[in-house]
Amino acid sequence: MASVFSDILDQLLRDLPEALGAVFIDWEGESVDHSAGDLGATNIKLVGAHWGLTYNLMRRACEQLELGTPTNMVLRFAERRVVIGRVVEGYYLVIATPSDCPLWRTLRALRQTGQRLLQEL
Repeated sequence: MASVFSDILDQLLRDLPEALGAVFIDWEGESVDHSAGDLGATNIKLVGAHWGLTYNLMRRACEQLELGTPTNMVLRFAERRVVIGRVVEGYYLVIATPSDCPLWRTLRALRQTGQRLLQEL
């Protein structure tokens, strides 16, 4: 049975058809829910876990340096991009796309989907 979170993530993939997958994670990098897309369930969960932990390390470093709390982290690779955004303290949304997907579209989807997820927490 699909959860409200998976329904929201499925809508993200419909709104951003270039997306390879999306995962809603907690502060430990554990998947709350996901929409696998072309990456597959295991891979999108691994992307969320690994890069979610990296985001938390960056967040702590930024706070120690008194830079404030980052809202997003964008990682660009030769063929992929991973965008991570804070939904609320302790919960993050991770979206994987091809590297040529317009970043503004991914950031818009991140913001809109994050707002929908927040309403359901």
